[in-house]
Amino acid sequence: MAALLISLLSQFTLSLHQLTAHQDVYRPAWAQTAAFVCLVVVAVTGATYPLRGRQIPPSVRGWGLGSVLGVSAVCAFTLAPERLTGPEDWAFGLIGWHALFLLVGLRVRVFAAFLAAHVGLNATAVFLAGAPAAAESAVMGIAAVSTCGFQLSAGVLTRLLHGAAPAAGTEAAREEELRTRERIHEDMQRDHKERYRALTATTVPLLVGLGHGVLSPHDEEVRLRCGVEAARMRRLFAESDAVADPLLNELRACVEVAERQGATISLAVRGRRGEVPVGVRRELIDPAAVLLSRTRSIARVTVVWTPLSVRVSVISEDSADGRDAEGAARGRDTDAKVTVARTTHGGRVWVEASWRRPAALGS
Repeated sequence: MAALLISLLSQFTLSLHQLTAHQDVYRPAWAQTAAFVCLVVVAVTGATYPLRGRQIPPSVRGWGLGSVLGVSAVCAFTLAPERLTGPEDWAFGLIGWHALFLLVGLRVRVFAAFLAAHVGLNATAVFLAGAPAAAESAVMGIAAVSTCGFQLSAGVLTRLLHGAAPAAGTEAAREEELRTRERIHEDMQRDHKERYRALTATTVPLLVGLGHGVLSPHDEEVRLRCGVEAARMRRLFAESDAVADPLLNELRACVEVAERQGATISLAVRGRRGEVPVGVRRELIDPAAVLLSRTRSIARVTVVWTPLSVRVSVISEDSADGRDAEGAARGRDTDAKVTVARTTHGGRVWVEASWRRPAALGS
């Protein structure tokens, strides 16, 4: 496209000015005008393919190169030999750019052969008109070498860029893969630290107490605490699951722990689910996990989604002891803006954690 742009800009600025300003020196003038129009047709026809993201077909490339060589011959033989490569010769420096546009992607030797044929046609026109003087030959030679040499250098550079592009793309993809792996590793490390931090306040002291013999596994309260921490750890493990509803998945993990302890748990979900941040999910589920782990008979869990909030509630018909649930309800971090309510009536305990969704906070 860069070669095509150079061709069209040169043709409709410098070359068009040369053609219109020296109509009287062409023999015949209409042939030069027809050659100019032919180059426009070649450029427009060839441009339709790369503009659509396609390669120029070999048939179109061959027709275009033949037309460009024909323009070179017409312009060379309808202009006086002494004027070739001069101010009146609008086509000599323009032909190579059209050929470069058509030959992009092919070997440089093909483009070099085309330039040689182009120079050869002009040299033939000069020698058929008679041997030029030494000064005229030098001027024409310098003009031909400088013009075609620059175009050949552009062709070589284009070929090098085409060759380097796949390697550069592969290297860029490799670097992006390494950066992605590093980001994944950093995210995993941060996630592991966050999970460990979530366990340091409750699980680690319990394990330390059991390991040092300060706490006895025969103590009913210690067993209840172990059940609570098991539910919390099971919920943390569930955070890494790739599921459509992470909140419900983590809550089910806590339900499974309670069911293994002999409790009968029913779970109901109302409303259309939405996105809930990890920290908010932890705050929403933790009071329910604590109460479920202490339930020995029957409990009902309800998740309610509304446009304004998300609520997770648990009703336990028989909680072994509600003190830990109450502490969880009143002592949790409030940064997530989760509010917890708790009601006790006889042996029945009801706990509800609710979070106002961002849309509701903004309103």
